[in-house]
Amino acid sequence: MSINQLRWSGLTTAIGLMAGLSALGDTPDTRASTETIAAYFVNHHTSVLVGAVLMATAACALLVFGASLVERWASNGVNGRTLQSATTLMASLIFVLMVTVYVVLTYVVGSEAPDSAKPLFEMSLVATPVIAVVLALFYAATALATLRGDARRWFAYLTAALSPIMMMSAMSFAARGPFSPDVQQQVVFETLIAWLVTASIVLGRSSTASASLETQL
Repeated sequence: MSINQLRWSGLTTAIGLMAGLSALGDTPDTRASTETIAAYFVNHHTSVLVGAVLMATAACALLVFGASLVERWASNGVNGRTLQSATTLMASLIFVLMVTVYVVLTYVVGSEAPDSAKPLFEMSLVATPVIAVVLALFYAATALATLRGDARRWFAYLTAALSPIMMMSAMSFAARGPFSPDVQQQVVFETLIAWLVTASIVLGRSSTASASLETQL
């Protein structure tokens, strides 16, 4: 594994997600009318398409980040198949339930088939509880691998603590309020962004240190 691959793929994922979600703007909530939803994607055509491309880029970087984590711990005999599977599934869900839906809504549905806007948009919102389940597995697998293959125990415990939080997000189907899917979308992704930045710095620095030690030996 390149020394910088883990660090930069993690930071690219974090930046891509943050920029992509920002470009999407203040999207309608779960109970908005289909006319309101269709109008939003017509009026924010360019910014939503830019946001979708940035999120797709982030999903690709996430795959590289997951592969880098698996490769990092393989030398210590840690099996990273669960971690790799969770990363792949998470990236696939972002592509299918969010990126593709946003592009379809913006490209044609909002302007030419507005009656279909609401059910499609709801798919992008309920994607959050589904992704949260996979994230819970991802955090748990990462925490376990860190305990077995790294000396950063505090980071492993911090990561493990995020798993039950994601399971709470997975059960958030309220019509409105803090436990509605649109609010939880911010919680889930902002938490992931913060974790990716932390992981890139902590594990990337540890990786660099290990590489330097091996070179000296």
